[in-house]
Amino acid sequence: MITIAAVQAPAAPSSRTSARASRKGVRLEITRRGRIVRALVLVLLAAAVLFAALTEVGATGALADLARGPETVSVTVQPGDTLWEYGQTYASEGADLRDWVLDVQRANGLPSVELTAGTQIEVPVGA
Repeated sequence: MITIAAVQAPAAPSSRTSARASRKGVRLEITRRGRIVRALVLVLLAAAVLFAALTEVGATGALADLARGPETVSVTVQPGDTLWEYGQTYASEGADLRDWVLDVQRANGLPSVELTAGTQIEVPVGA
């Protein structure tokens, strides 16, 4: 809580005009506790702005990584190769191969999961 004390000019107003004039002479003084609270609020505000700026910088880098997407490798399909085999080779351990195959199919514009020998496709590594 900020405590503000009003210090009034010594002259008492005698009429309405002098009342306005004397109000101009009123000076507000902030108590010691009020100055401490004001300083703490300013420090906390500065810390919050600094934290937000640093967090935004870190988040921007992470968002850029997400926008770039996973690392990919260009693969030339050999006779008999399947997306499932590529999934076992290139997908991250524990990844759902059904999702991985569907993602590769969509990313490469393949009409089905069947591959034609000689076709080049991009497959994500570790996704």
